[in-house]
Order: sequence, then structure tokens, then C-alpha cells
Amino acid sequence: MVVFQYGSIVLFNVSDHEADGYLKIVERHASGLLAEMRKDDYAVVENPTLETWMKGGLDYIKLKNLSIDGIRIIGSVLGQSIALDHYIGQVDGMVAEFTDINRGMEKTGTFTMERKSFFNWWGRQTLIWQMSSLSLGFSSSRTLLGRMLIMLKYGSTFGMNMS
Repeated sequence: MVVFQYGSIVLFNVSDHEADGYLKIVERHASGLLAEMRKDDYAVVENPTLETWMKGGLDYIKLKNLSIDGIRIIGSVLGQSIALDHYIGQVDGMVAEFTDINRGMEKTGTFTMERKSFFNWWGRQTLIWQMSSLSLGFSSSRTLLGRMLIMLKYGSTFGMNMS
């Protein structure tokens, strides 16, 4: 079992009924659990007679030689893939919200969102971005405060009503 700081858990050579027991152990020690849990089955098979060093498919990989390094790499890739799936759903929600805001601006010609609502929205978007980028090891050179200051400074230039 490999537990990643960004919330993914990868189990090797564990049956479904055993997996639930391991997940309950993690649940007792974890914080900030997601409302939903996603499971994915991916087979990792060692086959010493394989002609190439590996052969893969959508839900399996066959390796000529399975080592601890191979397990570490496969676990890391699977863990990041599961986390990315989660964050992709959140980003889709961000894009939908931005699209709604943009449509409103197209209709009225101005940005009419109340200041408090805007900063709540901006904070949620930034939090999602920070969680996804930091959790998965990506980084951003611009901070939340820096972005907010830019919005405050130039908001009126872009027709935003920041009151």
C-alpha cells in the first residue's frame, strides 16, 4: 500500500475485500477526506518470458522484471492519475463558473459581481489551483495576494465594478 500526500492510495496485490480493510485504516488516520471515493483496477503482471521489457494496455501493464523501483514508479503514476482525475472535475467546475461570469459581462458590458462575491469566487478558484498544483508537485510564481492586488489595481481599467 502506498499513501500519497495528495490523497491517492495505491494498493498492490490486494483483493477487493482486503482493500476495504486497508482503506479503513487510512481513513482513521487521514484528515480532509473527500465526499466520494473513486476506485480503479489496474493489473501489474510480471512475465519473465516477455520479448520486450514491458507491454501495456488501458488497464494493465506486463513487465519482464518487476522490481521495487518498478512498483514505486507505477504507484506514483497511478496515484497522480487518480489525483488528476479529481482535480480535472474541479477545474471543469471552475471553467463553468467563469463561463457564466463571462456571459453576464457579454450581456451587460460591465462586470457587475459584488466585491465580496468576487473575492469569494476568486478565493475558491485560487484554492483549487493551489491544492492541485502544490499537491501534485507543480508550482506557481504568482501568489493569491499578488493576483488580488493586480485585480484591485487594474479592475476599473477593465470595466469591473469592484464596489
